[in-house]
Amino acid sequence: MAARFGVANGHWLSYGKVGGGWVGNDNFTVTNVTPGAAITGSNRNTNSGWLVGAGIEWAFANRWSAKLEYDYLGLGSQTFTVPAGSPFLANDTFTVSNRNIQMVKVGINYLFN
Repeated sequence: MAARFGVANGHWLSYGKVGGGWVGNDNFTVTNVTPGAAITGSNRNTNSGWLVGAGIEWAFANRWSAKLEYDYLGLGSQTFTVPAGSPFLANDTFTVSNRNIQMVKVGINYLFN
């Protein structure tokens, strides 16, 4: 969810946006390459972060517009500890950082009355 703010010039709108975003993930796998063993588990959760973006929108017809937008979603690090009873890497902790998402959106909008 983000707030959009901008400046209109004729049929053109230049805008920025700021807000938050959420990403869900379901499963993970930890693989030990040497023996070829793997642990797969379920880790259903939602991660939240901050969002910034910018774009342009052009009203090309009555009630119709086209847009091009760039968004950056900054997510925090995520840590996983291997369960104590696992066949390898027991109690080891893994941290994944720099899980940021960059998006480019192209769209057509219709304004309902």
